[in-house]
Amino acid sequence: MRGFSVVLPVYEEGAALRSSLERLVTFLHSFASSGDWELIVVDDGSSDDTATLVEAFRSADPVHVRFLQHPANLGLTAALETGSAVATKPVVVVVDADLSYAPETIGALVSALNETGAACALASPYMRGGTVGNVPFGRLAASVIANRLLSWCAAGRVKTLTGMVRAYDAQLLCELLASRTDADFNSWSVAVMLASKLPLVEVPARLSWPEHRRLEAGRLSFATLRTRTIGVLRSAACLLGLRPAQAGFGPLGGTFVPSKLGDGLMSGHR
Repeated sequence: MRGFSVVLPVYEEGAALRSSLERLVTFLHSFASSGDWELIVVDDGSSDDTATLVEAFRSADPVHVRFLQHPANLGLTAALETGSAVATKPVVVVVDADLSYAPETIGALVSALNETGAACALASPYMRGGTVGNVPFGRLAASVIANRLLSWCAAGRVKTLTGMVRAYDAQLLCELLASRTDADFNSWSVAVMLASKLPLVEVPARLSWPEHRRLEAGRLSFATLRTRTIGVLRSAACLLGLRPAQAGFGPLGGTFVPSKLGDGLMSGHR
């Protein structure tokens, strides 16, 4: 099995982050007993005690746990770029901080990537065998509608396009991030990979919000809903060939990169 890096973007996760880190580290030690893995936690400018909490985990397992920080909140995709830029393993797995997909999903994605030779393995609650639980009706309805639309645009080749929980070839992920457009990154990246005829594999997975997230979830603001809708529609246009799926791999002005290779405070732009 190839070594893998797990990138975990976090922002204002509060006390629940401790449980997520404990579950992740416990699973990773058991799944990859050879130790050829690393967990890269990227704090996207949190103002709570995230740094203190994560640093405690890093100090307890410095061989496997790495911690990076943004000086301000730059967004999920920027956090993903920061983590992937310093990953040292050939596979990068992206997971969400509240573990809406259980840690075991990491094992399924890594195994699928190794067994099939695919460039990317996607956790898919909307394919046959996938399930959803404990997601508020409004949020679930929006997700289902978006993914059905995108799947139709992709001629049914992929069922879940908006999810972030995936395993990528590390070099491919860096190239995708450097070339990203104004479309929703998760669905746009699928459009690029399909257009490039890169092999993808979907893995049935369970999407289940933890209770604290369900209780804290409010209604999406109009501005957020508008932004997400436009991003999805732009990805749909890429899938349909109405706009270029990719503008060519290469650096994108303004993307976030570390001031130095290795862990520490991240600053600077391309």
